Amino acid sequence: MHRSVVLPRQTPWAYTLVMAALLTVFLAACSGPNPVADTSAPTVVETTPSDGATAPTNEPVSATFDEAIDDSTLTTSSFVLVGPGATVVAGTVSYDEATQTAVHTPTVALDADTAYTATLSTDVTDVAGNALDASVSWSFTTAVADTSAPTVVETTPSDGATAPT
Repeated sequence: MHRSVVLPRQTPWAYTLVMAALLTVFLAACSGPNPVADTSAPTVVETTPSDGATAPTNEPVSATFDEAIDDSTLTTSSFVLVGPGATVVAGTVSYDEATQTAVHTPTVALDADTAYTATLSTDVTDVAGNALDASVSWSFTTAVADTSAPTVVETTPSDGATAPT
């Protein structure tokens, strides 16, 4: 003898409710842990030239961060290079996402044997919108200009020798 099981007929709203509950459980199980919001301020981990260093007159100034920076916040107002007499050095500011490095490239060579200060303001933020806790400044001096004439240290063939033919 064969018996059939008869299930009660479900109404459309009950079916929808059951499906919504199953979908909610499924999505909760698949989503994994919720990401933690970034609330920490970015920090500068390296500067070039380093604070107190002697640097060439024709190289850019840079700062490397511990996390990705919103490059739209890196401008000539938020990354400033100042020379003698508090004169702002004209230049361009760029950002390398791969190295998390901001670069200030002066439009002309810096003066030799001169002190400069680079400053990043609190207008600089990471990609989550967190600003630097405080402005970051570092100073360096450019190298003394080489004013000596070049000298010849060797010639080929040597003076007075006969060159092969």
